[in-house]
Amino acid sequence: MASGPTLRLQVLGPLRMWRDDQEVDAGPRQQASLFALLLARYGSPVRRADLIDMIWGAEAPTSAVNVVHKYVGALRRLLEPDLPPRGASSYLVRRGDGYMCATGPAVLDLARFQTLTASARTAVGQGMPEVALDRYVEALGLWHGPAGDRLVHSPGAAAVFTGLNDEFLDACTASTETAVACGRPERVLPPLRLASSMAPLHEPVHAALVTALGAAGQQAEALAVFRAVRLALRKDLGVDPGPLLERAHQRVLRQDLTPAGTPSPVVLTTPGTSTVVSPGRDLARDSLVGRSGELAVLRAGLDRAAGGGSGLVLVEGEPGVGKSRLLDAAAAEADDGHRLVARGRCTTGEGAPSMWPWMQVIRQVLDDVDGQERAIWLETGLGAILEPQDEVPARPVLSTGTGQFRLFETVVALVAHVSACRPVVIAVDDLQWADNASLQLFGHLSSRLPPGVLLLGAVRDRAPVPCADLARILAAVSRSPGHHRLRIGPLGVHDVAELVRLETGQVPDPDAARALHLRTDGNPFFVQELARLAAGAGPLTQEAVARAGIPATVRDVVRDRMAGLDGDATRLLEIAALIGRDVNLNLLAEAAGLDAATCLARLDLVQALGLATTLPDDPYSVHFAHDLVRQSVSDATPARRAARLHLRIADALERTHLQGSPLRSAWPIISGRPDLSPIRRVPPPRWCVLAAGPPPSRRSTWRSSSCGWRRRSAGLPVSRRRSSGRCPS
Repeated sequence: MASGPTLRLQVLGPLRMWRDDQEVDAGPRQQASLFALLLARYGSPVRRADLIDMIWGAEAPTSAVNVVHKYVGALRRLLEPDLPPRGASSYLVRRGDGYMCATGPAVLDLARFQTLTASARTAVGQGMPEVALDRYVEALGLWHGPAGDRLVHSPGAAAVFTGLNDEFLDACTASTETAVACGRPERVLPPLRLASSMAPLHEPVHAALVTALGAAGQQAEALAVFRAVRLALRKDLGVDPGPLLERAHQRVLRQDLTPAGTPSPVVLTTPGTSTVVSPGRDLARDSLVGRSGELAVLRAGLDRAAGGGSGLVLVEGEPGVGKSRLLDAAAAEADDGHRLVARGRCTTGEGAPSMWPWMQVIRQVLDDVDGQERAIWLETGLGAILEPQDEVPARPVLSTGTGQFRLFETVVALVAHVSACRPVVIAVDDLQWADNASLQLFGHLSSRLPPGVLLLGAVRDRAPVPCADLARILAAVSRSPGHHRLRIGPLGVHDVAELVRLETGQVPDPDAARALHLRTDGNPFFVQELARLAAGAGPLTQEAVARAGIPATVRDVVRDRMAGLDGDATRLLEIAALIGRDVNLNLLAEAAGLDAATCLARLDLVQALGLATTLPDDPYSVHFAHDLVRQSVSDATPARRAARLHLRIADALERTHLQGSPLRSAWPIISGRPDLSPIRRVPPPRWCVLAAGPPPSRRSTWRSSSCGWRRRSAGLPVSRRRSSGRCPS
């Protein structure tokens, strides 16, 4: 990408943009909101459906898709006035069924902020606090108010910008420790004052401000800040300051704020790696990289339940994207002694009893009730769930009728009884594996949530595709008051680098981070596994990432999913994997010897298992969800069968060329990209010749010679007889 040196973009505060030092208006309100969202998610594709939801919510017009397309076109012209019609933009690029802002620290303030804060954390770990403080101060100075300020945000968009604000607040608190240790607390006072105005009830920020003011010799102002935030906490939330704020207050009173009084970082070591942890750091939350916006939504739900309200948050996303980790982080934050946290997990397989996740949840809720009351609750019908014989419920759980309704109402009454004493958080993971009775109870409770209860659920959006029962419950849940659907997407390049640092102890250079992101599409599970494999051989470089094979864990997951395919679908998937990441449907059907309808029918199961899919804007292509998945399928194909399939693909490519779309069909093979071109033994220039075809006058000669070359490239024997001009099948 050609970075425009004269372009500057600001989203840390009001949205602003400059070209040649002249400020440019971002356009109408909704267009500006779309631009701010793309900037906030720079480096990561944002689906068109997500953009529509975040801009309009439930009031999206029927023309929303066209409006988004118009806004993107207008923004491209603002960013690059010299861009020719239908020219490829350097900044707003199309990715699948969405768009991505492709920019970096030289242009976008958010990118520079995240780069500087990552560098500051690295400097702290290397024992260079002065360097770290310089980086922190420069990073924090980029903020001019809440991210995306002065724009009207829907709940979905608000979560994105709240996540960015949380990054600022976290950096402020981290920089305070470093500034006090260096004896320069005054350097972080301006950003701390801004942070305290943005988050008037955020105790860690106010504790940092009190500490920095006291260390800077401004004890009177420090005590005034403490009194003001204590009053606000009591008035707005009905609580007293927490231990962190009280500790900062006591340090000011004792004047114990010298650099020597600052605790030293703790170094956690594992073989070959070390991770520096600041005092009080929450390891579980820190390892949840790139999810600050999602955590902000869950925190808002926790606060709502603590204040006597209720809420429902449903987390969805592809396998490995971090849904369970997000629920773990929310549960860890809620488990503060004041709330009851009850968790249940659905499981796949034949052995799980009916209502298994609710057996786990109800047991934990009943543990909060004294013995005599517990016995009474068990007699109301809950014993059918909680007193199994030989791991099977003592009585069958009714799936229909008034009996089921009475049982579900009993569960609601139990939860209401406990939540009247303290807030309750119920989290049910892996809803895609839930039995029908468990789904029905989840839907019933979501429609009858008592005050003081936050209900959390996590579900895959693919592999498998939601069944009819699950789809029906999800539709009913979406109509519940206070419902929030939280879709987790892939990580951006910056977050991939941070996750790798936490996972391996190595800081990947930008090229290595981009290579990891390219091979994994930002899926956290794939990133962690591939990073471990690549880092095991030495320094984590771009070359190491390229040399790394398929992690065994990823291969096992793919093979497990492939076990659900029949022989015909498996062979079709193998052919697609050998062609490339994006496969033309006509080429695939031709290589498999199928008509288009049969090919599509066999792909249905492949799509249901999340192995490959078609894109909404290109229904004539098959797209592998991740290149690691494609490579796993390709590597699992026996060598002899792969050789024969290579030849069939070559024949099909030639036939589809003669029917008229050579470059589109051949592109995955002739692109020359080793990570996208599995037919590595075939030189890309020869495929260009094959795709383009010979001059008519030399067609027969070309056909016979290319046939021999194709057989050699596929590792098959070549006859020495003079060719008749026919290419054997």
